Amino acid sequence: MDIQALGFLRPRVTVRETGSDSNLAVLSINWTGEGAVVFSDGETFQFKRSGFWHPEWAMLDSRGLRVFLLRPDSGWRKKKADLEFRGAAPSSGRTCYSQSSAGMS
Repeated sequence: MDIQALGFLRPRVTVRETGSDSNLAVLSINWTGEGAVVFSDGETFQFKRSGFWHPEWAMLDSRGLRVFLLRPDSGWRKKKADLEFRGAAPSSGRTCYSQSSAGMS
C-alpha cells in the first residue's frame, strides 16, 4: 500500500496498491480542516471538524451517520489520539479495524 501526500494550497492524500497508477482513495482537505474521502468506486465520506480548543474530527457516511470519531491528545512530549468507531458501517461492506485508543507517531 502506497500513501502519498500531495499539494500545498489544496492538500490531498492518495492511497494506491503498491506498483499501481490508480488511486484506491483520495482524501482532500480544505483550509478549515474539513474534507472528503472518495473511494475508487465513488463512495464518499465527509471529514468534519468540530471544537476549537479541543478539536476532533468525525468521518460521516453518505447518510450523515458517523463512522468514527478522532480525538487528538497531544502535548509537549506526547502524540496520541483516541479513535472511536460507532454508528454506521460503510455501505460498500468495507472492513474497519478498531481499537479503543490508537497511538500516533
